Amino acid sequence: MVRFWAFWMLGLVALANATESIPLPKQSNYLEKGIQAGLGMGSVWRKDCQSRFQWQGDIEYSYSPHLSGSASARMFGGDIDSTSSLIYSRYFVNSRYHIQPRKTADLYAGMGIGFDNTSFQTIRRDLGKNEEYSVDAGTCQEAFDFNGISISLEAGAGMLPFKRVGFTTSNTLEINYQKKLRYSFSLGTAVGLVDLWARLYDNLSSTWVHLEWVNTRTLGVSGSENSVLVGFSIGF
Repeated sequence: MVRFWAFWMLGLVALANATESIPLPKQSNYLEKGIQAGLGMGSVWRKDCQSRFQWQGDIEYSYSPHLSGSASARMFGGDIDSTSSLIYSRYFVNSRYHIQPRKTADLYAGMGIGFDNTSFQTIRRDLGKNEEYSVDAGTCQEAFDFNGISISLEAGAGMLPFKRVGFTTSNTLEINYQKKLRYSFSLGTAVGLVDLWARLYDNLSSTWVHLEWVNTRTLGVSGSENSVLVGFSIGF
């Protein structure tokens, strides 16, 4: 961990530009200039709560080798215990500042602002009843009750030690207007495909298949949330 942060700090004073497409967290990738989009799907779970399927998408535009902006969305839902179900959605706009200490590595810092919406409902066991009820916040509900406007601060990195295999990591702190704090840490790997098929190479700047693990903790709530996502990103 000390080596990682030392590497990140050295990157803050580096001026060299990267010429490679480099995979980044959240099913994204670094481009010197252009548009890239990503999509991920997987499962999210926490102790004593049932797992749920999720998906998240991101579209990003690189204005220059050092600055990019994006819009992202994340949604998941399903039963979280024997009595309650959950629908969760979030929408963010983000900016990132990139620095490349070498052609095969990208370090970035960024921030975002967005909106979270969580809806809890009692699971209707009696099919003859059509009404829905609000539920009291319990252990599982409390962990996912993150509504309203949020601001996020993020630092991350993508590295390409091999021609087609890269690694990613990120640290994100989110501050909600309800005065709730949430911290996320991710690790991932990605495989590049753009130079394996002529058609991809002729039409795209990058094509990556991503596998990512994310651990999230909410201040004041015991336990943590874990996600595993499989996805892809492409660049134009």
